[in-house]
Amino acid sequence: MSSSASEHIPGQEFDQVVLRFKDFLAHRGFSPNVVWIEPSDVVLTGDRRLFVYHSEQESAAIAACNTFEQGLAGGIGVVLKGLFPKKNATYSFVWFPRDAAEAEHEMVSPGVKLQVNISETFKSVVIRSRERWQALSERHRSIRFMKTDLFR
Repeated sequence: MSSSASEHIPGQEFDQVVLRFKDFLAHRGFSPNVVWIEPSDVVLTGDRRLFVYHSEQESAAIAACNTFEQGLAGGIGVVLKGLFPKKNATYSFVWFPRDAAEAEHEMVSPGVKLQVNISETFKSVVIRSRERWQALSERHRSIRFMKTDLFR
């Protein structure tokens, strides 16, 4: 039995869109080496530093793919966004609007939106130690509310 072109293979569309996203980043002068992050990987401080936990990328890519699939299934739209560059990589994430009102506010139409919004507001610091990450996360837990705007 052969598979048809219309058969949905989980992750296949995501892989194709990631290739487009990498090309999109490269054409804008950013590294096409994508490092996937989630809001839980980021800690903001009151002094304009942003700590990001560089998690294991296989599971991070699976999480990004799952978020992408959820966004497509919702029919409102999904966004792949470059958040900041660091040492030959662009730290990026996937998100989708919760409802049509949020989609309109964030200018997301059905389908896929590619975006890079590199801010000079924060100095990003990559953390690879799980213990250090947990200590920083605990110390700066009261500033979590700012992440909502960062991850949109």
